[in-house]
Amino acid sequence: MRNEKIMKKVLVNIVFNKPGESESRCFGVEADQGTEDGAVEVADALVKDGYGVNLVGVGVNNMSGISQLRSGVIFNLIEWTARENIYLVRAMKLIEGTGLPYTGSDIKGMLLSNDKIAMKKRFVDLKIPTPKYQVFTDGKTEIRKDFIFPVIVKPTY
Repeated sequence: MRNEKIMKKVLVNIVFNKPGESESRCFGVEADQGTEDGAVEVADALVKDGYGVNLVGVGVNNMSGISQLRSGVIFNLIEWTARENIYLVRAMKLIEGTGLPYTGSDIKGMLLSNDKIAMKKRFVDLKIPTPKYQVFTDGKTEIRKDFIFPVIVKPTY
């Protein structure tokens, strides 16, 4: 019980990408709104359990909130991908620069998991079982004959 009381005094800094503050205007706002909604839900659950919470919304042009973190742990909910990977790297460097413990992968792991083609190739190289896949770069590629439908189609990023 003593450790539980100590742990409840930990401040949880929930870092997330703010809606409307990314470069992707077509679907980015909705995705970022989902991330913000998730951050609020996590915060509510932590507060109900007695933790201190600090919500830190960041955008591609404003990440100063990360640099100002001085205590607690960082619950990382940043979800930038594709052409916004440059901002993900910048944010992760700031997170790592705080010296605070944080959830999730490091920069290398996040970039690998954001690139589904690179991730699949890495699984194959390491002999990690993974479903069959095929990369389409144009509308002319024939679908593999060994696929069993239905299939899942995902963008690279």
